[in-house]
Amino acid sequence: MTCGLHPVSTCLQGASGAIFSEERVEVLESLSIGIVFILYGLVLFLLPPKSSKSFYAYKTTSSLKNERNFKAANAYVSLLLMVFGVILLLIARLTGHFLTTGIATFIVFILIYILVERKLKNI
Repeated sequence: MTCGLHPVSTCLQGASGAIFSEERVEVLESLSIGIVFILYGLVLFLLPPKSSKSFYAYKTTSSLKNERNFKAANAYVSLLLMVFGVILLLIARLTGHFLTTGIATFIVFILIYILVERKLKNI
């Protein structure tokens, strides 16, 4: 893979002029997944969606059943996103492998769905 006429690694220079290795870039990409989860969880926690029409709300059939379910689902998913975001950060840091973090992210999405839907059933 090239960047212009130069290999990608020469295009990944930091402010100090040091070249980031491809492994370092992969770790940074992996860490970014956990950071996005945490930031999205914070947004949902600090700025909960006002209605089901908000584009950043958690929306499933059961969460849209009524206002109580909608608020409960979004409050719960915000906490889960932050917790699983930290777990994804740890996985990314420990493995340093983007594919591993990607697989963990897929599993986390499924777990979040199951946990939120189970909570909504018990309301």
